[in-house]
Amino acid sequence: MTNPGLYAPGVRITEGPVGGRPGSGTGVSVAAFIGRLSEAVAGLTLVHSWSEFQTLYPQTSTPSGPARWFPLAVRGFFANGGRACYIAPISGDYLEQVEEHLDALAAEEVGMIVVPDLFDPELGLDEEGQTSVRTAVAEHCSGLGNRMAILDTPKALIPGAAQGFAEQVAEELDDSAPFATLYYPWLTVPGLTAGTTEEIPPCGHIAGAWARNDALRGVHKAPANLTLLEVLGLAWDLIDDEHAPLHVAGVDCVRLLPGKGRTIWGARTLSSDPHWWQINVRRVVNAITEDIRATTRWVTARQELHTQELRGIVTNDVTAVLMDWWRRGALKGTKPSEAFKVTCDVSNNPSPLDFDTLHVDVEVAPVHPAEFITIRVSQIRTQN
Repeated sequence: MTNPGLYAPGVRITEGPVGGRPGSGTGVSVAAFIGRLSEAVAGLTLVHSWSEFQTLYPQTSTPSGPARWFPLAVRGFFANGGRACYIAPISGDYLEQVEEHLDALAAEEVGMIVVPDLFDPELGLDEEGQTSVRTAVAEHCSGLGNRMAILDTPKALIPGAAQGFAEQVAEELDDSAPFATLYYPWLTVPGLTAGTTEEIPPCGHIAGAWARNDALRGVHKAPANLTLLEVLGLAWDLIDDEHAPLHVAGVDCVRLLPGKGRTIWGARTLSSDPHWWQINVRRVVNAITEDIRATTRWVTARQELHTQELRGIVTNDVTAVLMDWWRRGALKGTKPSEAFKVTCDVSNNPSPLDFDTLHVDVEVAPVHPAEFITIRVSQIRTQN
């Protein structure tokens, strides 16, 4: 899926190499769960709690085998702070229905997409089929430019294998990699039946933690150092030497930390471009572009004439959006001129004017998190 061409009236967003806030209307904290359910309600369904999900899909309370992964991921989403998610159930051809759901989700306000049962052997998907699903989801996210794919490593991988898998996925996704994340390892969680446990992919719990972070701190804050709730254990307890190469490969790991429990310890995308390494940078630019799109949509709706006055009004509207983000701490700088720049004048709308298109160039400086802190300790020698 690609961005629409310049054929229908509307606001188009393009990006250069250098680039939600709480309450933003872009759906940045809303997740979409795609996967097979034992009883499918046709089309997308928006749910706001685990109990509502159980009411709509009662048979998922007692599924068997990997069919439990999907409902447990939804439960993990709400347990970790998620407030709303779309359920996109599959009951027929998996690949075909994934594409259908992605097409439908394009019209919805969604910020995260997960596929909890991608590695379910009962689906009959080989590695090529799994790659096709991952690629479709990531390309959907990058094509729209306003959502992220939260992906999982396969079950039971050792750290070295997870690193190799991440490198393979990043290569497969190519230009879509900045819109995709990959988490490791799998989680041990309470089962759907009392007294049982299950090992499931982490994507649902991660999406819930992202939503919690958005609500408490803002989308511009890295979704890391977040304790996962309703988790009993990890499939692999990483040590620092194992974690380091995974981090370099773009794998976001869950670690057991003293006094904190199972904690998200990393916030990187799968991108090889340093500008888009950080999840919060990618997501805040996603949210800013959606805010600008919404703020300037009136221009095409009213078919305004392309004049100097219009360029000035649009510049003021976009500047107001960026000022809001700067005040919230999402952009660098002690003053607005250090945080962003808006250009909409004769320099990028030269004469003779293209009266069908109004060009607005926006440059922003997102805040990057400090991933590494170096503490130097030295001994002071004193003379007796």
